[in-house]
Amino acid sequence: MIRKLGYCCVLILVLTGCETYTTFYKETARLSSATVKRAQRLDLRQEATDSMLKLVPKFENLRSLNLTARSASEIDTVLKLVARPELLRVLILDSTNLKQLPESIRRFSNLKQLALNHTPHLDFQTAFYTLEGLPLVFLNLQHNQLTVVPEGIGKLKHLTDLNLSHNQLTTGFFRLQAIPRLKSLWLTANALEVLPEPLFQLKTLKNLYIEHNSLSHIPEGITALKKVWVIHAGHNAFTELPEAFSKMNCLLLLHINDCPIARIPESYLHKDSKVAGLLLDNNQLSEKAKRYWRKTFQHFFILSL
Repeated sequence: MIRKLGYCCVLILVLTGCETYTTFYKETARLSSATVKRAQRLDLRQEATDSMLKLVPKFENLRSLNLTARSASEIDTVLKLVARPELLRVLILDSTNLKQLPESIRRFSNLKQLALNHTPHLDFQTAFYTLEGLPLVFLNLQHNQLTVVPEGIGKLKHLTDLNLSHNQLTTGFFRLQAIPRLKSLWLTANALEVLPEPLFQLKTLKNLYIEHNSLSHIPEGITALKKVWVIHAGHNAFTELPEAFSKMNCLLLLHINDCPIARIPESYLHKDSKVAGLLLDNNQLSEKAKRYWRKTFQHFFILSL
């Protein structure tokens, strides 16, 4: 009972640690309904340009600003109009035709989270140099048609969470090693057939997301990730539960649902295996095997076969 309680406490910490791109700045407001003095989150996606330029300077408590789908000139102008740039923590610049980040983004000396999803024309290398010196901890780069991890990403020395999902990355993974504090990495839906070996050098990593790829094998090299607690590896091509996961130093929770897994190696019974939470839904295990492993894993704090 004590062991299970301990696992539950750790699980709460793990899941809390995985949360990014969230804010606690009350409800998101629009110009037409916002109480200027109180609003902390402002969504300008569908606002008229004239109203936007007139009213934005009146918001003096902004912590989060959404400029999705605005033009490059509008973005630059609005960023220059924010009354107290030092308060802003979250900036969303999704679905734009930006080719360069405006220098005005440097005004936000306490910016923590930046979204640049669906911005395939952006010069990311130059963007990272523009962002250098800002205390970014979370960067969202989904749906950008990236085939290479952009050069210069190591300039973001405060980064702890990086989302590179829904790209076509094939190379440049070694550049992630230059991010000294990286804890959570998303590589979901990148058509990966092999897990890139440079990932195994990410010594600070705690959470790894590799769902919706074409992986069929996990090399032993992954055991070099001594601090990883959580792995999401569902929707891949594994036909057996990868043995390497059972040998990882700290892996506690493994999500590996919706794979054609028909076998679980005996290594998961070894006393040194740290895995104590397993989500293995929609697999190809026989009913007999499921009964066996449910009984064998009955001490797990979470189990779904």
